[in-house]
Amino acid sequence: MLATVLSGYLRSIAATVEIREWREAQLRFESLSRLAITRPVVVCYWIEDVLPLITVAFHKSLRLSDGLAGIAEIGWVCDDTWGGVITACTIERFGGRPILLPWTRVGPRIAAVQRFLRAPGATGIAVDGHGPYGRIGQSFVRLLRGMGAVAVPIAVGAAPSRHIRLRARLEVPCRGSRIACFVGDPIEPKGSVVDLRERVELGMLSASSAIERMLHSA
Repeated sequence: MLATVLSGYLRSIAATVEIREWREAQLRFESLSRLAITRPVVVCYWIEDVLPLITVAFHKSLRLSDGLAGIAEIGWVCDDTWGGVITACTIERFGGRPILLPWTRVGPRIAAVQRFLRAPGATGIAVDGHGPYGRIGQSFVRLLRGMGAVAVPIAVGAAPSRHIRLRARLEVPCRGSRIACFVGDPIEPKGSVVDLRERVELGMLSASSAIERMLHSA
């Protein structure tokens, strides 16, 4: 029920929002699709950014030739918690590809991880999805190293916006919001776990800073 209400709201405001500097983000999303043909690619984002990201996808789905493919081709990993299932259902409604990951059952979770590691194309993961929010855990970094995956930080934000809390704090765009999407540079899975974690977190924070500048520039 909540997924229907949430996706209905995001779809209803999608035509009213302004997507800032989309062309650059679109080109970078398309380059990820090409890169993912030859090696694993993990698109990294903060859980707070998921609803502005979905709003961008709904906005682009209203303009069929305007760059939705780069977002829709990514497999977006969601866990089977209440909030994760809501997110997965909402992603399906814009034609996206959610990958549902069992959270509490170890055996099915391992099998699901193995499936998405073998799946073609880029994979999108909220790097702070189970907290601590705004930080990257070492388990995620070990996953990158185990996959040999390139990490690509992205950030999406809206102004004006409100916030709701399911399990995590989520940003909700308002009708007529400005939305910005920034896709950072690929990060190679080299070095120690600590070094890689620092580089990915720096990339995420830099992407978030870029969003702030894009949203509040004249």
